[in-house]
Amino acid sequence: MKNVAPVIKVTGPEDWSVHRVKNEASVRATFTDPGSNDTHTCKVTWDNGQMSTSSATDGACEAGHRFNHAGTRTIKVEAADDDNGSDNGQTMAVAHDPRAGLLTGLGTVDGSAFTVAGKYPSAGSTVPARTAVPSVPTQDGRLKVVPTKLEWLVITPDGKAAVKGESARHSFLGYAEAGKFQGVVWPLSAGNVPPEQPLYDTSPGASWDIDRAEPKG
Repeated sequence: MKNVAPVIKVTGPEDWSVHRVKNEASVRATFTDPGSNDTHTCKVTWDNGQMSTSSATDGACEAGHRFNHAGTRTIKVEAADDDNGSDNGQTMAVAHDPRAGLLTGLGTVDGSAFTVAGKYPSAGSTVPARTAVPSVPTQDGRLKVVPTKLEWLVITPDGKAAVKGESARHSFLGYAEAGKFQGVVWPLSAGNVPPEQPLYDTSPGASWDIDRAEPKG
């Protein structure tokens, strides 16, 4: 009889959830497998060169991890049975460090313009202050997104940065590094994370993970 692989669903942390560095992020995934006699192993890849393996319990994989540095972390979870069948899923967590410093910049990319000046007010802050303003071309003319709030700011040890915020009608996401920028804008009505086809994106199709984003100069 042919083995049927397990089918996994990652239930936590919520995609794009925000976590402070050094605090534990808990991963949970559930899976189903019609093989009643199978035993299962879980593997979690944490996107920073580290990995956790454990035996599954009651159709679930659970693990915890503390990120030491800021970044957007694509966490992959795999459930495998003892007949070499497996399935995997993933989620992305935002790890921020309020002590990372100040992000400032301005420039233009492919007809879009941006200014940004943001930082966390103190080491205990959970929300960044100051502002980031993208101005992008659309079919209806130029759209200037004046934010009502910044949601998070990530500055990595290797000089990459990302900021997310929203205005009264739009959400925006910006990636920056050494004279390069990627700006993404989408309507609030489309949800809290960028849809597959946002209203505007300087690098269409690029990953939302800061390590694989494609800012332009």
